[in-house]
Amino acid sequence: MAVIKSSVPLAHIVTAATAEMFGEDIDFASANVTCTVFPCAVVADVTLAPDSIVRPYTSATSAHVAALWPSQTQGVMVVLLYGGTAGSPNYQVQSVHSFPVSRRGSDLLITFADIDIDVSGEADDPASLTANEIARELERLDTPIPTDYEVALGMEGWVVEVFTQGSSNDLNDDRIFISGGGQYVAVDGTAVDVYQLGLVGVEMDASCTQNPLDGLAIIQAVDTREFIFGQAVLEFERVCDGRARVFVANGNYIGTIGDRIRLAF
Repeated sequence: MAVIKSSVPLAHIVTAATAEMFGEDIDFASANVTCTVFPCAVVADVTLAPDSIVRPYTSATSAHVAALWPSQTQGVMVVLLYGGTAGSPNYQVQSVHSFPVSRRGSDLLITFADIDIDVSGEADDPASLTANEIARELERLDTPIPTDYEVALGMEGWVVEVFTQGSSNDLNDDRIFISGGGQYVAVDGTAVDVYQLGLVGVEMDASCTQNPLDGLAIIQAVDTREFIFGQAVLEFERVCDGRARVFVANGNYIGTIGDRIRLAF
């Protein structure tokens, strides 16, 4: 579930930085210019206070955001965290770079892949991208949002929708939906661990930091060290107790169907 925990602060940071870049007065963000002429190269800084709603998901104290907006509605961004990381101990995100963002009024669509995740704290300025590189990044905004968990499992990227309820300055009422998929492989000698994760319409908001409140997650595991082979589909419910219901399962997980299991969240 680390991708969910890293997507939430990323969504809030991008929302605040984008609003500031386009002239809104965000209390906890600042930008070097206001984008009125395009293409627009701009940088912004976002402060993550100790009482920020992103605190359960990141130890970072601030974020630096660099963007290139070829138009008023589409841009390419880099986010670099300072003072900490986001995600989980096994998936520590220091920066996310060269990912596209689409503005839809005050709402946003963000697309990124695991390859965009960096743990070194280094990131390139999007203003250094060539026209062809920018075009390729923006094409990723056409990634279809999956509605089927088997389709999500086969994806290699994440789509994050942010609905601000018209108030970019107030993160507390934002609704975030995460969909997509990714694969994680670890090889240690003769042991191979392959975990695939797919998400469909996984909803996060400030009212609950223990678990998503809607959507599905599918997990497919092959672990030759622990002899784990199986697949499970988790259904998130509007109960904030750190659990999810096992909707479908096979292999090692077949005995958990119908159980409400505790999440490592």
